[in-house]
Amino acid sequence: MINWIKSKVGLWFPLSLSVFIAYAIQRGGLAVSKTGMVPEWFGSGLRIYFLTIAATMLFCGMLMDNVRSKTAMVIATILGSIGLLTTAYTPFMSQELTPWIFGLCMGIAATLIKIIPFSSSMKIYDEDEAIKVAPQASAKNFGAGMFVFLLPIIIAAISWTGLAVGLSIVFLLSGALVYLIMPDDRIVGWNISIFPRLFKDWQFWAIMSYFFIMVGFFYRILPKFMPAMKAVEVEDATLLLAVSFVLGGILRWPFAGIGKHIGHWNIIFIGLALMMFSVVMIPIDPVLALFTFTIGGATHTPNYWAGCKKIWGKEYIATVLGLGYTFMYLGGGILMGKW
Repeated sequence: MINWIKSKVGLWFPLSLSVFIAYAIQRGGLAVSKTGMVPEWFGSGLRIYFLTIAATMLFCGMLMDNVRSKTAMVIATILGSIGLLTTAYTPFMSQELTPWIFGLCMGIAATLIKIIPFSSSMKIYDEDEAIKVAPQASAKNFGAGMFVFLLPIIIAAISWTGLAVGLSIVFLLSGALVYLIMPDDRIVGWNISIFPRLFKDWQFWAIMSYFFIMVGFFYRILPKFMPAMKAVEVEDATLLLAVSFVLGGILRWPFAGIGKHIGHWNIIFIGLALMMFSVVMIPIDPVLALFTFTIGGATHTPNYWAGCKKIWGKEYIATVLGLGYTFMYLGGGILMGKW
């Protein structure tokens, strides 16, 4: 049975499935957090979620450069399922306690899932690394798009409780599949001396600054599109937002390939410029602004993983990106104006 599963299911599938669910909750939940479609405490839970990620990401990066990814993924999906089930039974729990359980459990799970599906691929594959992680990067967008577009339909059909229970089961399934399929990706060679080297490297500080600005900017601007479109009475605003997420996922693939040819960091900064330009467009044409923002945002994930590997190698890729994600979610919390 196990050999049949290995022969029929590629590693990219369960890795992408876990990312899909994590980002369905994170990006999709953020996008609809002010629409009344999610529990009232969800916004508070997301702030705790981001704080948890920022607090645990550094340790997660070091951990994933020293342990087997398949074991860590099982732990991540169990914690994520606990967090999701907490949202399912909100009426029976303390309204003060629920955001903390959700934020802590989902935050730790998301910390691991932001690293494992990408760092494991960086260690297993030595060619076309950006393209190898494009499915996982696309899953971020597809998860968010599904959440935004299908959330009202699913809640009407099976309720929020049914949705949360269903997602938790799929989460556990993705962890089990990763454990069965993934080869041993542990690399011996990590040394704590990497930290003094990093802290003296101007490239490290330049990239950490980029991470801080890029993610903080992303999560500050993303919630503005729905109100802006509704303010000018754009029809099917929810559908447009979902389509933008899906388009971003599709564009991950060609942008990963383009990055290989023109330079991973070059295409990233083109994307960052497009995201910033979209801000001035929101009051003029929120729909065009949304899709400009989407195109710019699609350049990042596969290219910064591959770009960092080229600078610091696969022995330290999780450590470096663990630091990077710490800066990202500090930026997310600070620039969202919630801290």
